[in-house]
Amino acid sequence: MHNDKGFTLVEVVVAVAIVAIVSTALFQMFVTSSYVNADAQLMDMANTVAVKQVESFKANPDAYDPSAKYYNRSGNECSRTDSAIMIESKMDTDLNDNNNAAYGYPDFVNSAGSFTLTTDIDVTITQSYEVYVGTLKLCDYATSKSKVVNNTLPIRVDFPAEESPHTINLTNESDVMASFYIFDANVSNANFENVNTNVIINALQGAYSISFVPATSSSSSNNGYVLTLTVSRINKGVSEEMFKYSTKKYH
Repeated sequence: MHNDKGFTLVEVVVAVAIVAIVSTALFQMFVTSSYVNADAQLMDMANTVAVKQVESFKANPDAYDPSAKYYNRSGNECSRTDSAIMIESKMDTDLNDNNNAAYGYPDFVNSAGSFTLTTDIDVTITQSYEVYVGTLKLCDYATSKSKVVNNTLPIRVDFPAEESPHTINLTNESDVMASFYIFDANVSNANFENVNTNVIINALQGAYSISFVPATSSSSSNNGYVLTLTVSRINKGVSEEMFKYSTKKYH
């Protein structure tokens, strides 16, 4: 008859090691699963909040507040200190779809500058998008760079209807299109097809486009806007981009 001496020290050590390995693996799996679920919940909340902001923008673009907003994990707006996500907004005029004079740009706040055409003039756009009319610089690099939309740099030109023909000698050294919007131009029909030929673009270098905006198109009721939302998670005060959301609205 054998006496039961219990577990040996080696058996105990092996058993403890096995339990430790299994427990660690289970704990890591639990932690990983918790992080995945938390990230999924945060993404769902971020999408919901972003969609609400887009709907607010579509309802009234002119009243939309583009300042950065912060939300906690419950989806409620809060301070940055208590936030889980940040949503930054950027609004631009949709120049691709609104390049017809019928849309008009009454204030043209998104232009890289403006000048009145009363004589033949040299216009130069540098590689850094700075615009010079003769020796006058319309805008600096920071301003002009922020005005580039859809690879286009818009420039407003006021042309009094009584003016005789004048030429813009364009030297465009940049990699974007110089888009001239000629205001108060004579337009012969409602479709803006046959425009005033008194404004001539002499392209010495680079790409350009030209649109003629009659004085009667001063209404902003058809302006189009593009809203781009950048949604970022915030962890210990540091932001990390999650996704971008873009939409457009005509009003």
